[in-house]
Amino acid sequence: MKVKDFEEAIIGLNSKIRIDEMIINKNSVRKVIAHTDMMILMWDSYGRGFSASRDNAPKEYLSIDEDGRLNINEALPVSRDSAFDLNFE
Repeated sequence: MKVKDFEEAIIGLNSKIRIDEMIINKNSVRKVIAHTDMMILMWDSYGRGFSASRDNAPKEYLSIDEDGRLNINEALPVSRDSAFDLNFE
């Protein structure tokens, strides 16, 4: 899937989701990392959702840069969360 497809599908979730990083491989999205006030979200290349609570995430996995962007270590343990699966129409 293309970046635009992921952006539109994430907007379609109707949540206040902020995209922190998109990992691209050969012009296709491989992984998306994002967050809300309460959750850390990730999607794989198929749009399957994964999440972790920000409150329960070990601090060594999270940092905030000077622009206010949440930096998430890829080793952060997340759980499969179908509530955040993306719908590509």
